[in-house]
Amino acid sequence: MLITRIPGDPSKPIPTPVIAMAGGVEKRDSDSYWIPRNELIAIFLEEIEERNKRNVTDQGRIHIVMGSDVTQVRIIDSQQNANNIDVNNENRHSLVEVTSNVFDGEKENTYEAKIVIGADGFNSNVRSRLSQIDGGKFGVKRYKSPAAGLRYKVLQMPYGMNVPNITGTVPLTMRGDSLYSFLSVNKGAKNEIRMGCLPLKDPKSPRSTNIITKPNHAIWDITDGEEMRKWFQKSFPRMSFQHESEGGIISSAEWSRFASAKGGAFPSPGVSLNMQLSSNDETCGVALVGDAVHVFPPDLGQGVNSALQDVLVLNQTIIRNGSSQDKSTKLTLGLALKQYERDRLPEAKALVKLNSHVGPYQYKQTGLVDTTKAKLKVLNILFK
Repeated sequence: MLITRIPGDPSKPIPTPVIAMAGGVEKRDSDSYWIPRNELIAIFLEEIEERNKRNVTDQGRIHIVMGSDVTQVRIIDSQQNANNIDVNNENRHSLVEVTSNVFDGEKENTYEAKIVIGADGFNSNVRSRLSQIDGGKFGVKRYKSPAAGLRYKVLQMPYGMNVPNITGTVPLTMRGDSLYSFLSVNKGAKNEIRMGCLPLKDPKSPRSTNIITKPNHAIWDITDGEEMRKWFQKSFPRMSFQHESEGGIISSAEWSRFASAKGGAFPSPGVSLNMQLSSNDETCGVALVGDAVHVFPPDLGQGVNSALQDVLVLNQTIIRNGSSQDKSTKLTLGLALKQYERDRLPEAKALVKLNSHVGPYQYKQTGLVDTTKAKLKVLNILFK
């Protein structure tokens, strides 16, 4: 994959792109693209709709409940569950009971299931409730990272826009399959800034431009759109950031949205001590996936990938258990969940630890301390 680093000073020529990472040099079968979050969610929703169309009965259909929050998770063992009788053998069986309420707190809903999957992020309410059940076994091990706490938000720029080059040369037309890093002319820890554009396939989508800074950076004090536009125009004189009435490439509405956006912050790397909990008779249970288990700054770009791998392994483990015809080797649901944990938890721990050491200074943190540490880290790698 190629990256073009564009100087903020318009009197300097735009250099030729360089290799940003192995495996992406002009080979179409090696291109990588980032999917905007809203498009990824849309893909999931489309699949849910298609699945529901294939299920003519209510069984197996997916029901989406918006605006609610998990308030309680209980595993009710068969001895407690006097009202739940298996009609095949007339034995009581265990279940998981989940209570949720709408955000205004006026209504509660209770759901019963054989398996509950907690995919509700690293501030997971499901994981917190499991800690209450199992005496803190779902605590979180945290790691330090120089990238933790960095703040970010996204400015939308036009897809395929032209970037002015030096006088007498052809402007740079931004390609969808390349990375771009725009450097500012600013100096000083609270003013130096850069913009980063990740590869994007869809030419109809705006080009998401990431702004990542320390929490005390000057842009977090600006909440007015026009003031923000002027600040960026001064910081990036090469770019057409004048008012839209004068031909600016970004609308006043987008500047206002960007200025008022609170953005987010990179979390400290962390991993849950456990990934599942099942009933004593191992007929029901709860499994955690994705950020509910592991979280880290996007240094390696493995957040969504590792979450999807959790789901894939969990699904394969349950299906393999359910399709087995050999009763002597067939696992209970509880044992299947334990197998999922044995497969995924060591990798989750390793990935979180790796993210605390690899690439935390790629965001070009400003300030003497961080720039010095970044150089020392490079020297440490070179001399190992």
